[in-house]
Amino acid sequence: VLFRKLFENEPRVKLIYSANPYYTMQFGKVMLCWHHGHKKGLDPSTALMFAERNSKMFGETEHRYIHFGDKHHWAGKEVAGFYLEQHPSLATADAYAARGGWDSRQRAEAITYHREYGQAARVTVTPAMIGL
Repeated sequence: VLFRKLFENEPRVKLIYSANPYYTMQFGKVMLCWHHGHKKGLDPSTALMFAERNSKMFGETEHRYIHFGDKHHWAGKEVAGFYLEQHPSLATADAYAARGGWDSRQRAEAITYHREYGQAARVTVTPAMIGL
């Protein structure tokens, strides 16, 4: 609600406000999908669910990407016409992760998509790069 109010007059920002935890957006021939990753992850059923729930968009696109967080480490695969990518976190390990031995290489990435050709560029930033 706060971000909707802050950006209500900014035409360059589109906020998705939905109770559905599976988000999609079409950008030309590119289908972008997101999910936190707590319900579904890098599994073929996730790609099939996005394709089924968005069959028109799936048919109109050639480049399809599903992005996840939750696990805080990088992993990726190709499934059913999608690139699935689980992203790392900038956060340090919390007590739960530390006790479980789940370490990750902290980083953030900005991915640029071309509306016709799909992923075109990727910029990676680590805490060390900005003096943290």
